[in-house]
Amino acid sequence: MRVLTIDKRDWSRRFYSLPPGCLFHIANAWEDEQGVIRLEYMGATEPVSLLSGWAVMRGEYRHHEAARLKSVVLDPMRGTATQLVLGFQEAEFPIVDAADVGVRHRRVLCLERGQSRSLESPGFDQVALINVEEGEAQRFVYGDDWLVEEHVFARAHDEERSSWVVGTAIDTRANETVVSVFESNNISDGPVSQARFPYALPLGLHGTFHPAPAT
Repeated sequence: MRVLTIDKRDWSRRFYSLPPGCLFHIANAWEDEQGVIRLEYMGATEPVSLLSGWAVMRGEYRHHEAARLKSVVLDPMRGTATQLVLGFQEAEFPIVDAADVGVRHRRVLCLERGQSRSLESPGFDQVALINVEEGEAQRFVYGDDWLVEEHVFARAHDEERSSWVVGTAIDTRANETVVSVFESNNISDGPVSQARFPYALPLGLHGTFHPAPAT
């Protein structure tokens, strides 16, 4: 895998090399005081799990190993690139708090596929909040009968950082979509509130939370 960096001040370019793999989604990236670039992304050895979504649309499913959360350090002074696997469960849709975009961050929110999830079941069954500096994680497991969609951070107008996490999931037994709200620092405690639709909404991708206008 090759990584290209472009300095926006003078448009100078530099390539780095990482182990072979496929990049799916980037959680965040930032540059420290020494000019070292750090980022987290979801990476897999092959692209098959990403492409298998088209078969799911036809009602067909065969499990292929998905991506995992990885950390990359690009050091321009040494000309080196190093990579570390942070997550050991299949995962996707990483996101950081809006206040952390482009700067140093500690928390990455993502979906994970539990190791006990049936290979006959597509998608993810839990939401995780991972501390990328300490390697610790909080998780809430919806269960095998759920198809969990992307969750996002949510904050009010007068808050600097997000106090909440909001996301949707399909309860496949009831055939209903459920909206869940978590306290962002207590994901493992489970939802503080849930709302059910009397039907299942179509699967969606890449949500963004916008607070209602102040009155």
